Amino acid sequence: HRDLHSFPTRRSSDLVGIGANTAIFSLLHQSLLRSLPVQNPQQLVELRFAGTHPGRTTSQGGDTPEAHAYFSYPVYRDLRDRCAAFKGLIAFASASVGFTWKNQSELIPAEIVSGNYFTVLGVKPAVGRVLMPGDDTVKDGNPVAVLSQRYWAGHLGADPEILNKTVNVNGTPFTVVGVAGEGFSSAVWGTTPDVFVPMSMKHEVTPDWNDLEDRRSQWLNIIGRLKPGESRVAAEASVNPTWYSIRSAELKELKDQTPHVREAFLGKTRLMLFDGAKGFSPLRTEMQTPMLVIMGMVLLVLTMACVNTAGLLLVRAAARVPEFGMRYALGASRTRVLSQLLLEGLLLGFMGALLGVAIAPRILDVLTFWISNGGSQTPFSTSLDGTVLAFTLCATLLVSIVFSLAPAAQFWKPDLL
Repeated sequence: HRDLHSFPTRRSSDLVGIGANTAIFSLLHQSLLRSLPVQNPQQLVELRFAGTHPGRTTSQGGDTPEAHAYFSYPVYRDLRDRCAAFKGLIAFASASVGFTWKNQSELIPAEIVSGNYFTVLGVKPAVGRVLMPGDDTVKDGNPVAVLSQRYWAGHLGADPEILNKTVNVNGTPFTVVGVAGEGFSSAVWGTTPDVFVPMSMKHEVTPDWNDLEDRRSQWLNIIGRLKPGESRVAAEASVNPTWYSIRSAELKELKDQTPHVREAFLGKTRLMLFDGAKGFSPLRTEMQTPMLVIMGMVLLVLTMACVNTAGLLLVRAAARVPEFGMRYALGASRTRVLSQLLLEGLLLGFMGALLGVAIAPRILDVLTFWISNGGSQTPFSTSLDGTVLAFTLCATLLVSIVFSLAPAAQFWKPDLL
């Protein structure tokens, strides 16, 4: 009787277990598993290179001793124009800008992108148009900008008047030509830029360091889209002769021409292509271990909740021995009895799952608020997508079957006396 009276309390803990499990898996899926919301993300590759790069790196992390993730703009331009293995190469970097519209100013995150950024990724506009290669041809000559859908809807109230109107970016007039498609934030997971500007306008975005033509300044990320049917291994083999040629030309500009420098700069260099379906993200590497640990802890909580439920069903089943004994005596088959117990367990499990999914977004709100330290900029969404719901459905089905079989074992060989 004590166990049955504690049933509501234990069911509450089960709901929290299911809700927390769903919320944490949603964060794990967004940060570690989900591909970029772009066209054919499996064709994307991230470019990195081995070898020394005498110069300065302006980046947000991501370089390792084995591979460098940042390139200069002249090197990007050479790779874009000379490598035939790619359908397109894009370059991008993060920045912060002062943004003014209708006399309201604020500091917002921005992304400096090559003119083919949206077309290579396959991102469609929600309103107006996206940046085009023609917007990135003349230095300081194309002051156009594209807003993110999140910023346009959340901060500007989805104001349609802003299209083709002038805003100020760091005091320079820019024309807003469009809004990026819903769901797309950036090719860098973990960042949420509010405005995208072409590479040719870098001087206006970063007036303190205008090293667009400096080969020794490493600050750009590069992602490429392979041609249909082109494998990553074959593409890497085909681009390395071009990469070696680019590095040979750069070596001539170095003052130090000793054999040691030549070996480090040319002999040990190669261009490497990594899977780019999930985009570039130093933050993902930092979060991988903590997210997996937290997911393991939440699965343990869910397991304990399932054990609690199974124990309660065992107690309940013990009180039903005469009932099922009578059913067997009247001719009920084992299959019939087990089907009833399984159906009862599934109904109990799915009711718990529905309520757990209902509270999962609230748990996500708390977790994202904590991760962002109370800020409004977070890479995580608090909505549950189809993959997360499918995971919850499969987990519920599995554990419902398992804890339904526990009481069923008591009636496998009943004592009809």
